[in-house]
Amino acid sequence: TQQGGFMPDQQFDITKIKAVDQFEDSAKVNRLLQEGWILLKVTEHQWRDDEGALRASVVYTVGYEGDPQPY
Repeated sequence: TQQGGFMPDQQFDITKIKAVDQFEDSAKVNRLLQEGWILLKVTEHQWRDDEGALRASVVYTVGYEGDPQPY
């Protein structure tokens, strides 16, 4: 069984998730996935800065079954 991350051959029961958090730091998310967190969703947040330029950031939503280890 693969620890965390994408599980292509398994059905995942989302009701087992006990903790959810969001991060923009992909390196931190990669560490959490190695620790057993599960990637639930990836979204893009877009906004306009003070000069009117379009800005964007990626937001990763991760979840953990049981009591998560502190990050």
